[in-house]
Amino acid sequence: MNGKEYSIYFYGCDSSKKNCTSIQFATYWSGKRLTAESVNQWNADKRFGKLFLDSDGDLNLQMDVNMDYGVTYKNMEDTFDIWKTVLEDVIDTI
Repeated sequence: MNGKEYSIYFYGCDSSKKNCTSIQFATYWSGKRLTAESVNQWNADKRFGKLFLDSDGDLNLQMDVNMDYGVTYKNMEDTFDIWKTVLEDVIDTI
């Protein structure tokens, strides 16, 4: 999205790998250094998405989505729009 690669992980899926109960959007930036203080401030200021520094000091972004009992097409469309906005916010920050 916007040239930045990301992954989507599926959780709580049944044996046919369908009917998953949640998904997680995730990406990272290797070599992008932010202080723990600025990461904490970003998390305090934002409702969606979670930033953290991994053990190598790389910046990671995740966003979890509950899908228990299903979601509509429009809801998923909106979820992707939210992820795009969160991703753009981080890119603007770094």
